[in-house]
Amino acid sequence: MSEQQNKEIIVEDMADPKLAIKVYRAVIPDHVADTGNIEKAMGTGTFDRIKWSPALVGDYQEMLDYRDCMDCKLRKGDLEAAPKEYAPFVSLYNDLLAFVKACVDHYCTPYSIKMEYVEAINFVRYGKGQHFQVHADHGFSYTCTVSTVAYLNEDFDGGELWFPYVDVKYKPQKGDIVISPSNFIYSHASLPVKSGVKYSAVTMFDYNDRFHKYTPGYNEDGTKVNSIVTTPSKTKAVINVGR
Repeated sequence: MSEQQNKEIIVEDMADPKLAIKVYRAVIPDHVADTGNIEKAMGTGTFDRIKWSPALVGDYQEMLDYRDCMDCKLRKGDLEAAPKEYAPFVSLYNDLLAFVKACVDHYCTPYSIKMEYVEAINFVRYGKGQHFQVHADHGFSYTCTVSTVAYLNEDFDGGELWFPYVDVKYKPQKGDIVISPSNFIYSHASLPVKSGVKYSAVTMFDYNDRFHKYTPGYNEDGTKVNSIVTTPSKTKAVINVGR
């Protein structure tokens, strides 16, 4: 991707615009929403940070009845030491981050806020029957202000994104980025996948790094912590995409 480009996309409000849940439609190009590239990287096995692991919740606990999926959480800095065989994945990561950040910048502008802190991109894979029950992104174990989910495929059944407290349900479509506030009112669930495999990439944003001094799941020295459907309104937007 070039260092800077403008891209016109469709932005949809989910139900009432006052809810501030927006879908940036088909913003992620196919070369970024490349699940084959992602799976190849996760299975290469020569760099410990890039691999699928059972998803954890709260204080790094595995609770399959609550959250049942595989994930891989990566900060941009985590990829600096990646061997050359991971170059296609690193390029995918950087392009994905650029698109997500551009959408968040656009999303925040009407509210006169700016998200200076970008957490890791968490690549997530849900197989048949897998799910994540209702939860808030901002809570007792984590602090964030704006949440994003980028959807990397759509060849699966089930797996809807559901916001029960505001009565919103969204069927994932490849290339979309969903952006919402992170607090308890916007608690949400990833409903069980009925068939196929769902891939997404989740990124949280905050005003600054005050409460984010090191990667969740890792100690400060870098060692790993032991685990234990709506009728929207539509507008056009021009986002500025650049690394």
